[in-house]
Amino acid sequence: MRTTRERLEVTNRGAVTAEGVGIELQAVGDGEPPHLHSVDIKPDIIPQSHCDFPVLMSLSTGGAFKVALTWREGEEQHAETQTLIG
Repeated sequence: MRTTRERLEVTNRGAVTAEGVGIELQAVGDGEPPHLHSVDIKPDIIPQSHCDFPVLMSLSTGGAFKVALTWREGEEQHAETQTLIG
């Protein structure tokens, strides 16, 4: 299987540290989602900073996938999902 190395850049544009940032990639339609490296690592992202999440794309990767993010700000849990088209 032929793969390419890509990355997802997650940016914290807020004023509070995003703690324990988790990421999950989900398929949309046919194909498979990209494979996420270091899925167990949940970094803290300080304000006005970013973190790169390495992913592997292959021929079986679909043209679109969802990125589901979770994080905490103090005691408050947050979640956001976006669809990316590649």
